[in-house]
Amino acid sequence: MKILSFVILSLLIVLLSCSTACSACNNDRDVFDCLKAEISKKNKSGIKYWENFWIVYQEADKKASQCIDIKDTASFFEAGAMKYGEATSEYFTESIEKLFVKNPKCFFDAVLLLQEKQRNKIVEYIALPTFTGDQEMLDKKVLKFQKIKKYKEVADLYFEMTKHVERRKVGTTN
Repeated sequence: MKILSFVILSLLIVLLSCSTACSACNNDRDVFDCLKAEISKKNKSGIKYWENFWIVYQEADKKASQCIDIKDTASFFEAGAMKYGEATSEYFTESIEKLFVKNPKCFFDAVLLLQEKQRNKIVEYIALPTFTGDQEMLDKKVLKFQKIKKYKEVADLYFEMTKHVERRKVGTTN
């Protein structure tokens, strides 16, 4: 009975948090605009801020990684290219790396919609990965797209950034 009560209470907290985050973003705003607004807030402390941020972040990440609308993915990348703290940086890094490994075409198409400064930041996530340890696998994926004219510039940027990176495979030691 205690477990059931705990589960119900947890669910209520999540639902209340969601309504709080949605109202914090004026509900009529796009989730990606809301995410950018949360990142831009000067006061990034307190439970209320982080509740709102993570709920909005998770919704934006989910929409972006589905790649249904490439503009959604590009908007998520725009938010990922903004300046923010280390904790949020790691979440964006992980999300962007996962998306690239799962769907590199979506990654390349979304990156093409970004401004140059944003593009450089997002490609850097892949060129200098934190969570994806197999640099050779990443290289092979990018190499396939380097042969396609519209993606060549982005692929070249990746290889320029990785020029001095030691190539490593998962499961190997340095």
